[in-house]
Amino acid sequence: MEQSLQELRTLLKRIELIIAQHINYVDRLKKSLRSGEAFPHKKCTECAFGKLLYSEVWPNKDQYPLEIASLLETIERLHCNFHQKAFEIESVATQEEKLKILKEVEEYSMSLLNPLLSLKAVLKKVIE
Repeated sequence: MEQSLQELRTLLKRIELIIAQHINYVDRLKKSLRSGEAFPHKKCTECAFGKLLYSEVWPNKDQYPLEIASLLETIERLHCNFHQKAFEIESVATQEEKLKILKEVEEYSMSLLNPLLSLKAVLKKVIE
């Protein structure tokens, strides 16, 4: 259990950074579309948050309180949808289509904020 608590403490410390990283990811994607430069897409398991989630947190998800496990499942689904949608930009030809998908990527990114903030609040209650 102490190992699980340590993983949750690590996650709590990184939530603000995770939020900032997703906002930054979207900003970099926008700049890439404007400049026409290739964007280094990552799978949901390859970004900094994905590495933390899948290596340190997800393997022990079933040991966490139900509220935390449920939020993690929601976040994981939204997070992977976010990355899948970002990859779709490469499959369309016109700038108009790319911008439409970018808007959806932004919506996925924003939809991650509420569950991440909820997770932060729950983690604070459990850990502190």
